[in-house]
Amino acid sequence: MRLSAIAVPAAVAFVLALTAGPALASTDSLHCNVDSLSNVNTFSNGYIDCWGFVGSNGGEYAILHEQSGTIFYRITDPANPVQVAFVPGTNTFWRDSKFYGDYVYTVADGGVTDGLQIVDVSDPDNPVQLPSYTGFNSAHNIFIDSTTARLYVLGSNKVNGGVRILDIGTDPENPVEIGSWETDYVHDFYIRNDTAYCASVYSKQFYVLDMSNPASVQQLAVHNYNKSSHSTWLLSDSNYLLTTDEENRGRIRCWDISDLQNVTQVSAYRPAAADLISTVHNVFVKNDTAYVSFYKFGLRVVDFTDPLNPVEIGHYDTYPAPVGQLFVGSFGVYPYLPSGTIIMSDMQTGLWLFKYNDPTSTGVDTGGAVPGRFTLEQNMPNPFNPRTTIRYALDRNADISLYVYDLRGREVRVEHRGMSGAGEQSFAFDAGSLPSGTYFYRLTVDGVFTEAKSMTLIR
Repeated sequence: MRLSAIAVPAAVAFVLALTAGPALASTDSLHCNVDSLSNVNTFSNGYIDCWGFVGSNGGEYAILHEQSGTIFYRITDPANPVQVAFVPGTNTFWRDSKFYGDYVYTVADGGVTDGLQIVDVSDPDNPVQLPSYTGFNSAHNIFIDSTTARLYVLGSNKVNGGVRILDIGTDPENPVEIGSWETDYVHDFYIRNDTAYCASVYSKQFYVLDMSNPASVQQLAVHNYNKSSHSTWLLSDSNYLLTTDEENRGRIRCWDISDLQNVTQVSAYRPAAADLISTVHNVFVKNDTAYVSFYKFGLRVVDFTDPLNPVEIGHYDTYPAPVGQLFVGSFGVYPYLPSGTIIMSDMQTGLWLFKYNDPTSTGVDTGGAVPGRFTLEQNMPNPFNPRTTIRYALDRNADISLYVYDLRGREVRVEHRGMSGAGEQSFAFDAGSLPSGTYFYRLTVDGVFTEAKSMTLIR
């Protein structure tokens, strides 16, 4: 297995915490406030979606789809993912999985006949494929409501490709259909308290459905906004809904749905760096922070605490694509693991694991001030012995500090503390008598805006 990783051991949590700072107004850097923990790219067919779960052993696991099947990785040590299983499927460009109890359920789209694949992960290091559910041949997505033990099949080959409702609580290995809604095709959806928000990508609208009685689903509202509604997710108070437009110049839209008879768009988000040929794919929300797979602009982290004023607070571009390409790069994202590890799938480069550095975790009041831009570059050479150069750039004069730490977070050197002029600057770092190992250098601008990188000394 070929692993390409930026190793960030757990022991450096202290140093990672130091990198937290408010959002940077950077529009052209490949990453901001998001650290890459590892990248695995071992298949050649092309990658699709991803998901994650916590196993019965307490370990964390990633699910990655590629065109010929589903890959399971143990990612308890996110710097060193380990493949534990591969479940084959019919070759396709669309596949989706969700987790419930001790089972992973998978569907595929594109004229296949795989039905609903069921994998027993009660021993997560040794997944076992079980007989598939064959009540349908193909589907685009699934969603599992763990509070009701219902699995919702979306965009299937049945009728109009609406919603098929399966009971997986009674017998998880033998789902039973208990209802359906087939008024329109549903590409993806989100459900909370038996109310479903359905993205209908072809009819360019979203539906709100009452699913409390699966045998008699009731339509509460439909809102047509003439955009290819691809996916949905609610903010925490259930009064605001996020939708994604999977089309050229697509964006995330935030809707006030407190009155379903008067749905109103209150804001929209699109990366400042996005060119004219680009689009969003999926959105997932945790604590009113949206984690977005934005195709060729990678992972985007957007604060929707104020729904009327979304703010991008982090990003990592895994596949910088040239102008003119649309459906390349980031496909799916999963931000819900207890450790904070974020799973992302890239269509060209495979599995990525990230850690987001929360800019609000410093406890420092910035008064709303955000610098226009500063950058901290990777030291060169790296690895080094015993000298290397650290470079950074400022858009204005600023009070800065540049510190070096060891793996335990202990300060080992103060390279600079004081005023620094605008433009590109560099410092020659001499490790002197320091032992071999991984070190971290941290740049702080005006006392609050910080970024850190690792470097390796090899004697």
